[in-house]
Amino acid sequence: FGSHRASLYDVFYSIERNQALYKSDLNHIFNLLALRRIRPKIDKFVLLQDVGECHQELEKFQQEGAIVCEPWRRGGLDNMIYQT
Repeated sequence: FGSHRASLYDVFYSIERNQALYKSDLNHIFNLLALRRIRPKIDKFVLLQDVGECHQELEKFQQEGAIVCEPWRRGGLDNMIYQT
């Protein structure tokens, strides 16, 4: 195998256990996103009014990536981070 290793890390696990660690981890993740070191697979962006329909899709496993609820217009940093 190559030198690349993947792992699953749930940053939200540390919310109740260690808030300082949680804040540090979340800040690090946002920095990695901004630097494009990590690129989450986004299936689509939806408006708040479409969330109910998306829940039905999630229950049927019809998406290939994350569904991001974005009740505002995308622009600026959002486009930089999420463009594929």
